[in-house]
Amino acid sequence: MADLDQLRDAITGEGDYARAPDSPIERDTICQGCGYNLRGIAESAVCPECGTPAAFSIKGDRLQYANPKWLGTVRRGLLIASASSLLYVPLSFVLGALAFLLPLPEWIQIGLTLAGPVVCSLAMGYGSFLMTAPEPRLHGDEAPLNWRRAVRAASVLAALVVPAYLAAMVLHAQGAWRISRETWSILGYTLLVVPAAIYGCLGHLRTLARRIPDPPLVTTTSIVLIGLPITSVLFILSPLRESDEAHFWLEVVPVTLFLIWTFALVWMYALALASPAQKAQLKARR
Repeated sequence: MADLDQLRDAITGEGDYARAPDSPIERDTICQGCGYNLRGIAESAVCPECGTPAAFSIKGDRLQYANPKWLGTVRRGLLIASASSLLYVPLSFVLGALAFLLPLPEWIQIGLTLAGPVVCSLAMGYGSFLMTAPEPRLHGDEAPLNWRRAVRAASVLAALVVPAYLAAMVLHAQGAWRISRETWSILGYTLLVVPAAIYGCLGHLRTLARRIPDPPLVTTTSIVLIGLPITSVLFILSPLRESDEAHFWLEVVPVTLFLIWTFALVWMYALALASPAQKAQLKARR
């Protein structure tokens, strides 16, 4: 079977046997497993640092040739983020209804009210943390401060800011903490780290879409990246309006619709990465 694959790949110029398997690698080639330079190593050999097959690393930048463990981590993060966003509203509604209907102590009612949003926000932050995991072949050459690390930090901060804001809102409603209008404005502005984190994650994911490659997904992501700053500006302007109706149309409607679209896009990425992840695992087993 391997001979047939080799003959086919030699004719087409593609696949794992496009060249003689014992040919040395003649150009700088980064190992997909650890980032080691494989130049001079036979294509049939393995990386001397981590044991990843050299043939696995010479196919360029496409995700189907990426490190399968890393790609699985990214996809798992996408699934966690999309699932937690899907559960955010129903879980918050159910737990909030229980807190309202059941004769429970006040502190338990507050805990139930916050439980859904807090758990889902933390899960989304964890999913974002996974989807921005460092790719092994690039990790050794990363600068101390770069785009991926900044996005990761923003995702963690967003996962903490949202529960803090919700806790302040519930405590204010319960009369445990009276918050002034100015303080509310400041707390509201801290939520801008959420669209910043989403923007960074989508920008990071767009580079992965180019490596699938999936041009329609790249285009859709680019449209969302244009719309995200617009909704953020609307969010900033809405507190300046005294009218509840203006607040509703400037903030609630566009932000809600845009978040639904954004998290639907995250789910699309999880589906789009399924095939490259499967191919990467199959190639790693050869």
